[in-house]
Amino acid sequence: MSSGTINDILNSDDLQRCFSFLPIKDRVRCSQVCKRWKQALEVWSDVENVFLGQDTSCFATETASSIVEPSHSNRANVWATKTLPALLPKCPNLKVLIVENRDVMQFVYPTINNLSRINTLVLSHDFFSLDFRSRSPSYLNLLVNKSTIKRLFVLVNSKFILNKTNIVTLRAVEKMASADLSEIMLQGTLLGAKAMECLAMKYRNSLRYLLIGGTVCDSRKAEEYLKAFGIFSNLEILQVPSSVFSFSRDQIPSYLSNIKKITTLKRLDVAVVEIDRRSIRNFITNHLPPNLELLYLIDNCGGGGLDISEFQSIRPELKIHYIFGPTNKKIDLAWMNNESNLQYRPYWLPPYFQPIENFAVLITNQMLTAQQRNPQFSHLDFDEDEANQEQILELEVDDKTTEATRTTQSTDSLLSTASLLLARSETSGSEESDSEDGTPDSTSARSSG
Repeated sequence: MSSGTINDILNSDDLQRCFSFLPIKDRVRCSQVCKRWKQALEVWSDVENVFLGQDTSCFATETASSIVEPSHSNRANVWATKTLPALLPKCPNLKVLIVENRDVMQFVYPTINNLSRINTLVLSHDFFSLDFRSRSPSYLNLLVNKSTIKRLFVLVNSKFILNKTNIVTLRAVEKMASADLSEIMLQGTLLGAKAMECLAMKYRNSLRYLLIGGTVCDSRKAEEYLKAFGIFSNLEILQVPSSVFSFSRDQIPSYLSNIKKITTLKRLDVAVVEIDRRSIRNFITNHLPPNLELLYLIDNCGGGGLDISEFQSIRPELKIHYIFGPTNKKIDLAWMNNESNLQYRPYWLPPYFQPIENFAVLITNQMLTAQQRNPQFSHLDFDEDEANQEQILELEVDDKTTEATRTTQSTDSLLSTASLLLARSETSGSEESDSEDGTPDSTSARSSG
C-alpha cells in the first residue's frame, strides 16, 4: 500500500472544494505553498459578490467573506493600483459588484471589462458629480454594456453632502449599452427630462422597476417626465419623484392622467408634502391605472395623522399604505462586514434646503409646497450636458459664500426650536449625530465566516 501526503491523495476537485471554505487572505497564503496549490487557486469560481469601498474591499462567497484592505494608510495606493487589479481577475463568476469608491475605477476597469457574469451593479451617487463627469459616461459604457446586467442601483454615499452638482446627464445615459435592464434605482442625483426619456426609449421593453424617488427632477418639465414613464411597456413598480408630483393643497394637474395609461403598473409610490384629503381622493378615483395593486403614500415631512381607511372604500381591491418620517437605511449586507457608507434613501428629503433647515419645527407649508417647484434650479437646465458646468459651479459658489450668513441667521431660529422641543418633552431631548463618516481601521486582511 503506497503512502503519500494529503496533497497527493486529493484530486483537483477535492482540492478546490477544500479551498472554497477559506477566506481570501488564506487563499492567497495557500497559493504560495506549492505550484499545484497555486494553480488550483488561480481562479476563485465561488466568489460572487465584491464591494469596493474607501480604502477597503470585501470578497464574498456563499460560506465566507473577507475584507482586503491596506495594512497602513501609506499602502492605500498599492492596494488600489496592484492588489485589486490582481484579485478581481480571479473572480470570473462575479455577479454583484458594488463600487462605493469611484476612484478605483481607473485601475480596475480593464479587469471588469472581462467579467461577463455581473448582473447587479451598485454605484455611489458621486459617480455623477461635476468633477467626475468627464469620466462617468465612458465608465458607464464599460459597466453597463453586457446583456447579463439586469439591475443598476445608484445609492447615496453618506460621506458626501447631497448637492446640486450630481447630475445623471443625457450623455451618460446614452453610453449605457445594456439592452436588458429590468431594475433602475437612482438616488442623490438630479435627473433631466431628456435623460429620463432616453432611459425610457432604451429600456422600454425590459424595465420593470423604476425607482427614482430619490432624485430631483425639473419641476418645470413635469409633464415630460410623466410622458416618459408611459413609454415603458412592462413597468410594474414606479416611484414618482416629489419634484414631478406630490400631494399638496395645489390642484392636481391634468397631465397626471398619463399615469392611468401605464396599465402594467402594480405598485405606485407618491410623496405627500401636505395632507389634502380631497386631492388624494381625487387621485385615487380618477388617475390610477386599473390593475394597480399597491399605493404607497410617502410623507417624509413627518406629518402623520392620515387615516387611509377613508380611501379604501374607493377601490377595495387596492391596498393603500401610508408611511411617514424619513426612511433612510444603511446598505450594509452581512457579507460587507459593516464597511459600507452607502444609504438607501427612497425619497429626497424635502424641501431641498440646507440640512440645518430640515428641522421639522422650521419647515412651513410654504416651504413644503416649494418642493414641487424647486425655484433654486430656475436658471439651470437639467438637460444640458457639459454646457451647464459653469452654471452649476456658480450655483455652488453662491451656496458657499452665503453659508456663513445662513448660519448666523439660523442661530436664533435654532435656539427657538430647541426651546420649543424642550417645552414639549419631559426629557432633556436627544442629539442626533452621524457616525458613518469614519473610515474603518486598516488591518491588511480580515475575514468572517
